[in-house]
Order: sequence, then C-alpha cells, then structure tokens
Amino acid sequence: MRMLEAKSQGKEPTFNKFLLAIPAISDLITSTLQYVALNFVAGSVYQMMRGGAIVTTFIFSIIFLKMKAQRNQIFGSIFALIGVLIVGASSLIFSSSSDSGGDTVLFLS
Repeated sequence: MRMLEAKSQGKEPTFNKFLLAIPAISDLITSTLQYVALNFVAGSVYQMMRGGAIVTTFIFSIIFLKMKAQRNQIFGSIFALIGVLIVGASSLIFSSSSDSGGDTVLFLS
C-alpha cells in the first residue's frame, strides 16, 4: 500500500533489498537440514513429515499475523498434526535395526 501511495505522490518508493536476505538465509538453512534429514529416514516418511509445515504455518499466522483462526482451519491443523504424529511414531516403532542405514547416502570426505 505504501508503494502505491508513494507512486501516486510522484515519489520513488525505497526498499531495503537486504531485508530479503533474512528469509532467504532461513530458507537455505531449512532446505539444507531437510536434505540431511532425508538421508536418515525413508522418502515416504520424509514426505509425510513435511505435512507439519501446515501446522507451523497455522501457528505462526496466529502468533505473528494476529490472524483469527476459523473452525475449519483448527480442525484441519489438528488432523494434519495427528497424521504427522502417526507417521512419525510408526516410523520409530516399526523400524528394524537391519533397516537402519540401508537407504542412507554416505558422505565422502
């Protein structure tokens, strides 16, 4: 909105481009940690655990954006959380010791 107001008044809007570095670095760190985690769990479990992003996005939107939660959003986040917990627990419970390390990628130094 401020950019439109500045343009309508004939001013050139200013934007600090270094502010984009904060979310970019956060995304870089997140992606790196996700790829490292993918080496230690099965691909299907990894993909299902990414469903936790729904829950964290919901929580952060309430905390930081002061968004009012609707009933369907609450139930959807609860169902997503239950699904992530079930998949995570089943991965821990049903993993055999012979399977650990079978699908891992070795880092060569």
